[in-house]
Formats: sequence, C-alpha cells, structure tokens
Amino acid sequence: MPKKVLITSRSFGQVSDEPLNILKENDIEVDFYNEVYHEENFIKIIEQYDALIIGAHEFSEKAMRRAKKLKIVCKHGAGLDNIDLELAKKYNLRVTNVPATNSNYC
Repeated sequence: MPKKVLITSRSFGQVSDEPLNILKENDIEVDFYNEVYHEENFIKIIEQYDALIIGAHEFSEKAMRRAKKLKIVCKHGAGLDNIDLELAKKYNLRVTNVPATNSNYC
C-alpha cells in the first residue's frame, strides 16, 4: 500500500517542483489541504495519512489523537511553535523542520 502525505503548507512547491517530484518518484501519494484551515475539517481527514508537511496552523492534541497512522510531521519552514513537541512525543510522532526552505538562493 502506498504511503500518503498531506501537505498543508501553502508555499510548498512554490520555489521548486523538486520536493513534490521526489515524493511522487518514491510512490508517495500526495494530497494538498490548501483551503482556509478549519480544525474540524482537518481532523476529519488526517487519520488517513502517514506523514504531514505542515504550514503555520496549529497541530492540536485533538488532531494528533486522530492521526493514528501518522509517523512524521515536517514543518515547512523554520520554527516549531505550532507543534507541541511533548504531545508529539506522547503520540510517537517524529517532528522535523526545514529552515530556509522558502528561500530562493541564486
């Protein structure tokens, strides 16, 4: 069964197509949640994903509790202030980030 990733960062792929291409080349199914963030809508769908590439919205305990398949949360950008790291540890979630990801180095 292919792995599934949910991307909520609105800027993901804006600088380069390479990250999205890498995911697809590795048979990872990619879905985007680009609508205005509403926790209740997010919670309804998060349980089907193995990975989350998160934008600036909060990743609440309520969402973590529902995300039973989720193994990793990657913050698309610097900082992790929208993710409670102690709660993530409680739910066995690995958390990482990619600082300077939105930079366009020439």
